[in-house]
Amino acid sequence: MGDAEVRQLAREVFAPLAAAGPQGRVNRPLVRALGDTGLLGRLFPTPLGGTGGAGVSATELCRLREALARECTEAETALALQGLGTYPLVQSGSDEIARRFVAGHPLEHLYREVRAPRIYEGTSEIQRTIIARALLRPEAP
Repeated sequence: MGDAEVRQLAREVFAPLAAAGPQGRVNRPLVRALGDTGLLGRLFPTPLGGTGGAGVSATELCRLREALARECTEAETALALQGLGTYPLVQSGSDEIARRFVAGHPLEHLYREVRAPRIYEGTSEIQRTIIARALLRPEAP
């Protein structure tokens, strides 16, 4: 998908969702649309369920974010927060960590659950996330 196609998606699909989204909260329909259109999947390698082949290049990532930002800054921000919040697991985590938190999950579902918490949602959400992850570990009491 080229820059022009990404800009068209941003203009025709993402911008209306952004305009209708809740202020100061995660716009889940927008995140879902980023996943459904395949843009979030481009951040991840194919073996982990993405469509990014062996991995996304910095140049491709910049072009994608720029194309989104030109038409819908909310979509660019959602991509950055939702997608890039989990990207370090793929880029720098061990194979075991990447498989545990990324592989086998539908990407849209992954971004809803392992997203980078937004600053204005504060430490309460971060604490809930940490507690939930601890409880879901097989070795948890």
